[in-house]
Formats: sequence, structure tokens, C-alpha cells
Amino acid sequence: MNLLNFLKNNFLVFLFLTLTTLSFSQTTITSAANGNWSSTATWVGGVVPVAGDNVTIAAGHTVTLTAGVDITSGNLTVTGTIALAGFNLTAGSLDGAGNIGTASGTPLVTVGSNGSNTTYSGIYSGTGARLTKEGSG
Repeated sequence: MNLLNFLKNNFLVFLFLTLTTLSFSQTTITSAANGNWSSTATWVGGVVPVAGDNVTIAAGHTVTLTAGVDITSGNLTVTGTIALAGFNLTAGSLDGAGNIGTASGTPLVTVGSNGSNTTYSGIYSGTGARLTKEGSG
């Protein structure tokens, strides 16, 4: 078999493997500035995180929730501050040493659903704020 025949015969296999790998890889979205979670100006590349993304709140940035957020299978790293503003947050795991807090409402932060270790060591504050750890890890 010559090289050209080999490439023709295996092109579809190569294409399938490449597309499968790309479709299952998680994206990491990092904060670029202070702002609302739902604002493109808050995030590097102007991309608002969605379910499954890994999210990093960078040191020095405060990201404020304007609605409930669910990144259940993604990891959340907080080295800056998340202001819950009374809204719930769900993440696969929680890491970092930043601040999570609320000035209003009784928000619930739920982590651990993706089986990853949750190693958050920051400050969690606010009257009525709740933190729930699920799953293993």
C-alpha cells in the first residue's frame, strides 16, 4: 500500500478522532475585569462561561452574579471574589483561596457533582449564604 492510499483510507478515522477529542474538551474561561457574570466584558475573549466550562475568577477581580449559574461539570477556581447577590451557583468542584459572599438573599453554592476534589480555602461569607458539598472528591 502506498502512502496516498493509506491517507485516503484513514482520513475519516483521523477526522472522527479529532472531532471527538475537540467536542469533549472543556474550555477554561478566566475573568478579565470586574463585572457581571453575564457580561462579555468580564471575561477573557468576551466569552461568558456556560455549563461544562472551567471558570477562573482571577485575583483582583470581582464577578457578580446577575442570575443563577450552573457549570455543574466544570471546575470553579476563585482567587478573586464572587459576589453572589442572592443567586445560586452550582459547580463541579471549587478551588482557590478567594472570597465568595453575598449581601442579600439566601444563595446556595453547590459543588462536587463532577467527582473532582474540592479544595477551596477562601472566605465564604454573608448572612444566609449556604454551601453544600456533593459527590466524592
